[in-house]
Amino acid sequence: MLGWAASNAGPGASERPEAFGTEALALFRALGDTGWQADVLFMLGTFGINSGDYQTAARFFADSLALQRERGDEKSTARGQGGARAG
Repeated sequence: MLGWAASNAGPGASERPEAFGTEALALFRALGDTGWQADVLFMLGTFGINSGDYQTAARFFADSLALQRERGDEKSTARGQGGARAG
């Protein structure tokens, strides 16, 4: 979702795909949608890994994992545990 937005947003927009994630996270927090919040946090963690910012990535993965556990989402929790160890 965020990768598509970054690649289709016009010239220069792909320089900071994290901006799309940050905006999406704020919107899903305002809506109270913890499922999408967890997904966006996971994507932000992936952006952090790809950019070499491992501390930030670990924080996003940990936040995503906490939300997934809160929701009882076992499938996503397993994915999140893999992401949290990636950093």
